[in-house]
Amino acid sequence: MALVSFHPTELRRQAFRRIVAHRLFVAMLERQGTDVAAECRPESEAAFFAAMRTCTSCPHGVACRLWLELDRPGAGHPSFCPNGRYFDACRAGADATSLRH
Repeated sequence: MALVSFHPTELRRQAFRRIVAHRLFVAMLERQGTDVAAECRPESEAAFFAAMRTCTSCPHGVACRLWLELDRPGAGHPSFCPNGRYFDACRAGADATSLRH
């Protein structure tokens, strides 16, 4: 199997995109009133990281950031969010581990 090599500029771009997506993910969790540390507990860890990966690959990063910048207390999540069910479960205090996107 051949190894794939990336130009350092591409690696930096990918790393930056992941950092931005993770920040959006945490901001959306906080908007739901979710304790981020509590979502990382062993019984919900898999669902948490699956949702984070979904956020990382989401094509709506700019729209998400703009939506989060609006002052909408209790607004839930935007309709275009692929993690909507996960965030609904977090907001409701439900066990998000049973949800898969």
